[in-house]
Amino acid sequence: MTDVDRLADCTRLSLAAVAVVLAACSSGSGNAPDTAALGAGGSVAVNAASGGTTPLPGAGGVATTSPGSGGFVSPGAGGSIVVPPGAGGATTTPAGSGGATMLLGAGGATTTPPVGAGGSPIPPAGSGGAAPGAAGSAGNGNGTANGTADDMWTVTSNLDQNGLLIAPTADQGFQTSTPVFTLEPGQEVFKCYHTAFTNNAEFDVGDWESQMSPGSHHFILYKTDTDFVGSGTLDSIGCTILPTGGQWIYSAAVPHTHLAMPVGVAMPLAAGQKVQFDMHYINTGADPLQAHVTLNVLKVKGSQFQKAQSQVSFNTSINIPPNGMQTVGGDCPPAPGANYFMMLTHTHRRGIDASITRKLANGQLGEVLVHTTNWDSPQNILWENPPYLTFNQGEKFHYRCEYQNDRPTNTTVGISATDNEMCMAITYFFPSSGTAPPQCTSDVE
Repeated sequence: MTDVDRLADCTRLSLAAVAVVLAACSSGSGNAPDTAALGAGGSVAVNAASGGTTPLPGAGGVATTSPGSGGFVSPGAGGSIVVPPGAGGATTTPAGSGGATMLLGAGGATTTPPVGAGGSPIPPAGSGGAAPGAAGSAGNGNGTANGTADDMWTVTSNLDQNGLLIAPTADQGFQTSTPVFTLEPGQEVFKCYHTAFTNNAEFDVGDWESQMSPGSHHFILYKTDTDFVGSGTLDSIGCTILPTGGQWIYSAAVPHTHLAMPVGVAMPLAAGQKVQFDMHYINTGADPLQAHVTLNVLKVKGSQFQKAQSQVSFNTSINIPPNGMQTVGGDCPPAPGANYFMMLTHTHRRGIDASITRKLANGQLGEVLVHTTNWDSPQNILWENPPYLTFNQGEKFHYRCEYQNDRPTNTTVGISATDNEMCMAITYFFPSSGTAPPQCTSDVE
């Protein structure tokens, strides 16, 4: 691969390897993530998020399931796992006795407390366990789109009688779609669609909403001012393979999802903003598929806002020995004064454990912020209300991925979801300084 430094330059991911990212490559077949402990409608609910679900804490503080919709894991904003703050800013389950910290593990089942350095469980802060972090260290329970009660979003929101994404009204935003292309059985493809949005003045985005057709693995949306490929062009390679890489602004890895900014936060787009849809599709079925992506771009509510930005790590050190194991990771210095409102990890199918952990100023690991044991359903944590997720002076966040290779040959970093691996932390924060955030390191542990 080339241009490794730009892979680490968190917001300007211009490499072929980054093309397959996201949020998760989180559904290997393009379908909804596998779940366990399903409630009515096939949903796992862990908190009072949007979508009509109600957490039902049982005896001992164990969160039970409740009616959901569409088999989606925890219907919070963007389909993310949203948890209320606990004592000392720790991430906890809905109120119950014991106060145990719980996460969604493989298949969506609730599991034991997160694992810290040395493999020891980390109890919640304020209970005699790990020290509490800085203010805003716990996810909150706000699952509403852009923080308004009338924008309660679920996986069935904004779909017509045919299950297709409904375009917003002209005063609320606009919709754009990529061209339709045929995906043959067994085919894995990367496409880059070059286009320009139709806004004729600055447009301040408060919510992204997308729908991908069957066969989708993920897509990433980049904005760019240096793409000179004609608008409307669909290339048969990924966008990051081209010398026109842009800034990561949105991504999706499930068929229908969204990313709502917190109240008073937006991503500004220039008039006629040039963008690239970096699409990854895999057809695991026996019939051809008609593949495409549809995107709703929704206006922020209110005229006063702070600008949001992404910070994305990319580890270039992955080289898993035949039938062996490897652990890689790195440290990401937070942007100065940043309030983080979303974090998740990304690996491919050989990833058996991935996490993002607060790293204290003394070099010790603190609370686990994100923890995933099922690569196909990565945990996605939101902090959508004050005090958000912040870091003290000298603190960083540490990302880590552990792999088990099931192949008789080395598995290295790369773009194929079948043959390669990735290790990423994907995060969003505000306010943006307008410059790239600090670079993350790329290490073997």
